[in-house]
Amino acid sequence: MVDGVQKKICDGQQFAALHWRNSSGEGCIPGSKWEAVVCKAEKKMNLAILSQITELMVESLVHFLKQEKLTCIYLAYPPYEQEFVVKLKAAFPRIFSLSDVLKMSAEISRYSDDNYILSIVEQEIAVRSAIFIGWKGSSWTRMVDVIRSGLNRTSMPMPKVPNMPRVLQKIS
Repeated sequence: MVDGVQKKICDGQQFAALHWRNSSGEGCIPGSKWEAVVCKAEKKMNLAILSQITELMVESLVHFLKQEKLTCIYLAYPPYEQEFVVKLKAAFPRIFSLSDVLKMSAEISRYSDDNYILSIVEQEIAVRSAIFIGWKGSSWTRMVDVIRSGLNRTSMPMPKVPNMPRVLQKIS
């Protein structure tokens, strides 16, 4: 399934894959059924800190990818807008995501309601990327890391990207 879209993502050029996961944000979506139960003071504080460092995170990531001579990103992220995603899309010229993949492939779009299949498709895309930047503590990231390690491909957690704010190591 991924073979066909891999040639279309970034026009077949090498790309970085980024798994953005913000568990603090996922629990604090205004109006969600989980907000009252999950969105405690620590998560709210983490969101406030993330908001303060988002621009620096984006700048660090963009600078790193330019150093690596990568001009395109595949961004795997939960299906709701987040400040980091919005700012990264504004700062980086070429970003592809699952919504693009669904438009590129009728075969994959048949599974648009199956989050399990779509997650595996995105993991395979991340495995095939030139560099993978994952979210620490995420089992999704860990699965990609394990496969990439066996293939001797570069992976790193987001906090290890050069010049990333150190506080990011403490936030989930």
